This record gives sequence, C-alpha cells and structure tokens, in this order.
Amino acid sequence: MKKTIAIILCCLMTALSALLASCSLFSPPDESASESESGKETGSSAETYQPADLLKEAQERIDTFRELDFAGKKLTLVCPYGSVDIYQPSDSGTSLSGARTLRNLNVAGAVGVDLTVMYTRGDIVSELRLTKDSGDVYADFVSLPQNRVGVLAKAGYLQNLVDLPYAAVRSSCYNNTAYSQSSPVYGVYGDFNFDPSYLNCIYFNEKLCAENGIDPQALYSSGNWTVEEFLKILRALDGKLENASGFAWMSEELGSENRITDLIYAASGLKYMRADGDAFADISTQRAESVVSAAREMISLRRLSVTELIYDGDAFKGGGVCFYADSLAYSLSLPASLEWSVLPIPSADGGRAPTLLPQTAEMLCVPTPAATEACGAFLGAFAAFSDGYIPSMFLRDVFNSSARTSSVLSNMKEVTASAVCDLAFIEAPAYTYAAAASYGAVRTAVKSGRTVADITEGVTDRARAELGR
Repeated sequence: MKKTIAIILCCLMTALSALLASCSLFSPPDESASESESGKETGSSAETYQPADLLKEAQERIDTFRELDFAGKKLTLVCPYGSVDIYQPSDSGTSLSGARTLRNLNVAGAVGVDLTVMYTRGDIVSELRLTKDSGDVYADFVSLPQNRVGVLAKAGYLQNLVDLPYAAVRSSCYNNTAYSQSSPVYGVYGDFNFDPSYLNCIYFNEKLCAENGIDPQALYSSGNWTVEEFLKILRALDGKLENASGFAWMSEELGSENRITDLIYAASGLKYMRADGDAFADISTQRAESVVSAAREMISLRRLSVTELIYDGDAFKGGGVCFYADSLAYSLSLPASLEWSVLPIPSADGGRAPTLLPQTAEMLCVPTPAATEACGAFLGAFAAFSDGYIPSMFLRDVFNSSARTSSVLSNMKEVTASAVCDLAFIEAPAYTYAAAASYGAVRTAVKSGRTVADITEGVTDRARAELGR
C-alpha cells in the first residue's frame, strides 16, 4: 500500500526560511580546520553551525538550475516506509526535518517540478519488476538498499545515472567512494539521503575514562587513536571496572559481528571490492589478515551489560559501560546528566578512518526506461542543495539536545564527512561468487578462526571470471 505525500509550493518556503534563520544560533569555540581525504575542510565549529550561512550557501548552489523551468513537471519517488522522512519529513519539529522540508521547497521551486514522495510497505524490487514487465512506469526515482541495486542493474531495470542530463553524478555533491571515474553509476548516495543511523562511532564515558587514566580525545588529537591502541585499552579494562563493562555495542544492528568486522575493515583503509584493476586486491593482503585478528579480539572483548536484561544502550546511558559502539542517531537519546563524548571508529594508523555505510543504506536510483531531463535536473539540484547542509542541521539537533562541547560536534562532523560506500555491497549480491570472495570471506574468517587466504582459495578466481576483471 502506498501513501502519497505531496510537496506543496507556496509561502511555506518563505515562512520556513525565516523560522530556521531566526532560531537560536550557537557558536562553540573555534577549532582548527583539517583537510579531509575527499578534499573538503571540516572548518571551524562556529562556521559549521550557523544556519543562516549554511542556508544561503545551499540556495546559491542551485542558482544554475533556476534557468531551467519544467513548468510543474510531476515526478514521483518511491521509498520504503521506514525511510520516507529522509525525502519528505512528516513534520518540521527538528532542525534536520525542517532543513529537509526547506530543501524540497527550494529545489522544486528552482527547477519547476512537482515531486510526490510515496512509500510502500511491500518489496520495491518485486513491485518494480512487476510494473516494468507489464509495460508500465513504476516511478521516476526509487530509493533502494544498496545491496539490491546491483541485482536490478544487472537485470536492466535501472538507468546508468552518468547519462542523466544535469544530474552530474561524478561531482563532489555525491559520495562516489565505491566508483571509479569510468564506472557506471546505478545508485547514488549523498547528503540528500543522509541518515545518522547509517554512521557508526565510538561513544565513551568521560568519567570512567578519567578514573582509569584514559584520555581518548588526546589519543585522537595526537594521531594515536588506532585499532591496536583501542584493543590495549579494552584489554586493560576487561574485568577491572566495578559495576561496569569495558565495551559493548548496539545489540540489534551493531550486535552482529559482521558490522563490527566491516567497520574495522573499512577503517583500515581496505575495500571489499575495488572498481578499478583487481576487484579483490585488498582481500589478499596481510592487512586484511590483521583486520581479521583485530575484529576477532574486539568481538571477544565485548561484555554484556552488568544486568543482562538491560539493553546495552540503556546500560551506557546509566553509566554502566565505558566504551559503546552505536550510530550517530543514538546521541539524541543520551541524558544531559551523562558525561559522554564520541570518536570515530579507530583506524589502522591513527589517521582519519573511513566510516563504512551498512549494506542496508539506501541509494537513489532511476528505473528504466530513460528518465526525462526534469529527473536529472531535480537530482542535481537535490544533491547540490543538500551537500553539507543536511548533516550540519543534524549536528545542530545534537547540540540542542545535549549541549555537548565543540570537540564532540567536531568529531561527529568528522564521522559524517568520512562516510564511504563499498562496491561489494552494491555489486556482489548480483553474482554467485563475488560476495564469498569479498565481505563473505573476511566475515567468515573472523567467525571461524580460519585465514582469509584459506577461505578464498579457488573462490576469488571464479569471482574475477564472473565479473570479467
């Protein structure tokens, strides 16, 4: 069943713009800027959280699209029920939802389109196949978990977005970390579909750390926040804390050892599949074997909350866990009385660690047949307006909910800016051996005690053959 949520163009744009601009601004102490791997500057905290400036910059980024006018062309976007607020919020009660609503109004007005967002409780993949096979058009855009994109692309149900006029999917407004400059692009991720629940980090109890002579922020600032250093800390804490555990993680999503393994693997600078050259080059390295050992030990050092009936996340809120792995979204639920902070996932060398998006992170796709120019213009403006603006409004919500220090917000911004996709999550599910030769091999090695080399023997060559490279 689908429910239609229409974007109405009216004076709401002016009213909402004024509302967001007039909201209480905040300017944490300035911190030195750092250059990210993608070439974007983190900037000062003061620059990051000034809504009026960010809104103005976002509006200027879509100026070139204002020359286009598609005279109210109607476009449809279908997404799963659980992600409709990413594209069309049901209310504007937070800075993030208000920014998304304002983005939609600005983009629709600039390009001259009328976008309708619909959700489905069914399986989009099955619905899309059935509709297309019957000769009908399902939607102009679909939002799909990235592990379904490759399956549909291989079957010919999705358009290569590189060919979409005005979309400019090679630009920095999109997260192209899974692709090469010559790759076809069947699904895109960016700040336009940013979801804080996709991005994981390490929370820590400042009081417990201080009592045990641990300064995680100093380690991070000095370039020593490494996987090995983190493991040393967890070893030292194991069994030492009274009425608290050293390390836990969100049981439902991060509780699977697979997610911890994926995060450490990506944070070590490795790819499960590369878009250029040997797709599985990283799998056969010694660093991959080191990741397996580290992930295996980190998983073994996880301790359930002192009272096992207490959900690990609640135990951290109550001061019963020293280090806790969860998503950025979890921060909005932390009590003001808790002394907490946050850091990115530790890396192999102490540098800025990539934060791998989960397999279920959604990408925006365009079903075949070929889309109209209005689709490309909308997508291009949608991505340009959202770039940097949407995640910063989430950080503003974090500040308003817990009034954390500027270092917390700066570290969170590092996490939002370090998101990466892995081609294996997109492409491998469409093939027989690719998954077993990539993330399947590493995850199995962690669980089984075997080496990656042993598991991939004979499998990798078959995977290369089916991929044609």
